[in-house]
Amino acid sequence: MFPNMRDLSPEAARILVTSLNRGVEDRGYTRISKSPTFYFGSDFGFAASGFPTLSPALAVELAKYEGILAIQGLGELPDESAAALAKVPGVLQIQLRELDSVSLAQWFAHQINSTLSNLETVSQQVAPASSQYKQFFNLRALTVMESPELARRFVDSTTSGNGITLPALSTLSAEAAEILAAGSKSRYLGMTVIESSAVAWAFANSKQEVKLPRLRAATPEVIEILKHAKPIETPPLDTV
Repeated sequence: MFPNMRDLSPEAARILVTSLNRGVEDRGYTRISKSPTFYFGSDFGFAASGFPTLSPALAVELAKYEGILAIQGLGELPDESAAALAKVPGVLQIQLRELDSVSLAQWFAHQINSTLSNLETVSQQVAPASSQYKQFFNLRALTVMESPELARRFVDSTTSGNGITLPALSTLSAEAAEILAAGSKSRYLGMTVIESSAVAWAFANSKQEVKLPRLRAATPEVIEILKHAKPIETPPLDTV
């Protein structure tokens, strides 16, 4: 709708938001916004060249939107801007690669629309709030899992199929590995390197299979553990 956002001032955003806000229809059991979807930084849902950052002043004005606010092409979201967007009365759709704002994570956790599919990292302080996310938990782009809360969310809640699939995962803490291994779901993990014997032992004691098809390197101790672990599927260990 408005593809060039590099030069949009907070005052211009205020005017746009005011003109597009059409009120809310109260149906008793639910409230429905009459406002159209506001595609910010894209052209009718098709991402434009993007913009580097969103200033707090601009975020404050956008956060007054009552409909679906779809922000696309954003390079960086400062903490103050994230805190402002967490107050939007409508629905916020924004595809972030990194989530480190507690207030924004808390907002996403209670929002109906899914918006976490592009996340690569979730900071430790945000993980507890993100773990309360009510929607389908599909974080296939996740590269780092160090939080036990996040691991427990995968184990206890609805995921794709009957297993946990994390094809981009590269870093896993021992505590998170133990929680994943204790669950009843099979695991497909894209880890290419395992250096922690504690992680290897967690996999070895798993109740269900652990698939590591992309494993390319491991310490001698880890290889020895994996050799005798029945639930683990890897490439031929003599090639690792």
